[in-house]
Amino acid sequence: MFFAGSRIWVSGRVRAEGLPSDLVTVTGGDAEPLVPALGLVIAAAALAILATRGRLRQVVGALTTVASAAVALVAVTGSGALDDAFDDAVRESTAFTGTNAPAQIERAPWPWIVVALAIIAAGLGVLTVRCARVWPSMSGRYDAPGAPTTGSVDARRDDGADVWKALDDGHDPTL
Repeated sequence: MFFAGSRIWVSGRVRAEGLPSDLVTVTGGDAEPLVPALGLVIAAAALAILATRGRLRQVVGALTTVASAAVALVAVTGSGALDDAFDDAVRESTAFTGTNAPAQIERAPWPWIVVALAIIAAGLGVLTVRCARVWPSMSGRYDAPGAPTTGSVDARRDDGADVWKALDDGHDPTL
């Protein structure tokens, strides 16, 4: 979404007699600054889902769902803001004389791509809320199955044989 928000969403060429024409463009971030900002929030949430577990992971999933729904809502209802941003860009154009406007305005599909990505991200957020408790977490994922939490080394023995035997069995003798 961050990438799509930085692309050109609408463009047009302003022409005036006696002046060079000027291509006027408006990006998604120019028209709707909330789109790339929430795109970064969603990207950060995706990384946070990997680093958290349990309830906190569910909270991050809910945050992802809310942020994605907000992005979709802004992108769908933001055509007025896009038109206003384009009108402002036309007025700031070096070829604008006060009465001329672009004859042809081209709209890119980026707003609809943002909506599609937001719907996918919202679905993944809902999936995270529903399934986060059964997903493995980072620290527990790499532990040996059934590994004891305490070492099996007899500290009273001084010859070191138990330490080597514990290492051979795959146990950490320092615990």
